[in-house]
Amino acid sequence: MLQVFLFHNTGFAAVDKAVSVSDTDPSTRKVTIHDIGLPKDIGSVKSRHEGGGRKLVVHIQDAHCNYEAQSNIANILEHFIKNYDIKFVAVEGADGIVDTSWFKEFPDAEIRNEVADYFMKKGEITGAEFLSITSDYPFAIYGAEDKKYYIENLNTFLASYPYKEQFNKYYKDVKTALEKLKRFIYTKELMVLDRKVNAHKAKEIKFADYTSYLGSTAKSQGIDTGKYENFKILTETFRYEKDINFDSVNEERTRLIDELGKILSKDDLSKLVNKSLEFKLGKIDANKFYTDLAKFARKSDISLSARYGNLSRYMIYSRIYSRIDSEKLFEEINLLVTALKEKMFTNDSQKKLDTLMRNINIIIGFMNIELTNGEYEYYLANKNDFSPDKFHDFLNQNSPRFGLSYDVKEIPPELVDVFPKLVDFYTIAMKRNEILIKNMFNGMSGKKTDTAVLITGGFHTKGIAEILERKNVSYIVVSPAITKETESPYISVLTGQKTPFEELLVDTARSARERSF
Repeated sequence: MLQVFLFHNTGFAAVDKAVSVSDTDPSTRKVTIHDIGLPKDIGSVKSRHEGGGRKLVVHIQDAHCNYEAQSNIANILEHFIKNYDIKFVAVEGADGIVDTSWFKEFPDAEIRNEVADYFMKKGEITGAEFLSITSDYPFAIYGAEDKKYYIENLNTFLASYPYKEQFNKYYKDVKTALEKLKRFIYTKELMVLDRKVNAHKAKEIKFADYTSYLGSTAKSQGIDTGKYENFKILTETFRYEKDINFDSVNEERTRLIDELGKILSKDDLSKLVNKSLEFKLGKIDANKFYTDLAKFARKSDISLSARYGNLSRYMIYSRIYSRIDSEKLFEEINLLVTALKEKMFTNDSQKKLDTLMRNINIIIGFMNIELTNGEYEYYLANKNDFSPDKFHDFLNQNSPRFGLSYDVKEIPPELVDVFPKLVDFYTIAMKRNEILIKNMFNGMSGKKTDTAVLITGGFHTKGIAEILERKNVSYIVVSPAITKETESPYISVLTGQKTPFEELLVDTARSARERSF
């Protein structure tokens, strides 16, 4: 499955040499949503929307304090500045112009870059700030927050943070007690499904194996997977995937391009060069590139299936895969899991236990700032099911039936008000969407530009997209590439935790700046 991503940005040394200045000079064209693309090793375009107005917003989904994400956000911004002349970057978490000049007071550029890299690893500066500190690109970082709302949002979290350890322990103890009930309340097939779902979330099984299990189980349960359009397309790609030697695809493509380079007309070769460049920059997807490459091969009487078998099969694979909407695919997988559970439930206790497990994971997600839009909306629609009494009552009613004991008492008084504060944190975060857009537009007006980058956490994406569509603004949603899972220092940054070494570095830079005046 992941192989489709591995060939989007492989080398095009031959065509790179043929690129003219006019192909990459941003001053020669007006940027549209269809122009903008990314090399796949730094990020990807998730969606595009064309509005009727003049404004264009590139929304980068920020993974707060993730070092790899921040590094790639810096790379993405550099790509936008160099290729599309985008010079206005709006960010959350600040208001007004973000000044990084004090950091540049480190006299040695190499030391300055190393210190900036250190702070980015610690989550103390963002990818946008890192690029500003370590380069001379003329772009502005503009804080799009309303300070009052942002501080209010932050304070709601800080009010609950002192109870984080106790809060998580209490609800994890409840979760453990509920987990013990599964083997008594669930049927064997429910237990198997539950283990598969949890193994997938923990990345303990391959995605292909997980979806294969869901497909075969749905068939045995009489569920028609045809209504899950993207899931159906996915299973089709797996059939082609097993017949492709992915290690040979890149080599065969290079040979084909070399062969075409010798026989194509000057005009067709120029077109191939441009298509290759657009693919490398992420302006066209794999399917579009390979479709055009196949056309050039047919025009030159080259039999792909006979001479470039792996490449030919990969082109079919890529064409099928391009029809998948990734966001909708995962929504469909969740719906399929829900449908399977509904088929497998044999009593109300199983349904209640499943609901309580879902709800307790969402509660823990609130505290750890890991909530998705879908989970937040689910909570709003089912608030009454999140009362601590719901969990405690279920344990009291069912544990004695199976001779189980558990060491979970009623929620301590000091924790009663913690969850409402966490809900307030997300509620205010949603309200900030309008403020971020309004202030970004004000900043754009001040800089006399119709094009901007807006960097916020992914939780804001849905709300921001809805506002921009309502305002008839074109936008692109971009996500930085993340290949490794690492522990984020985001909460430490929110709560202002610094090491003595970090305090020393900051004081040194500030002292250097003061001496310069």
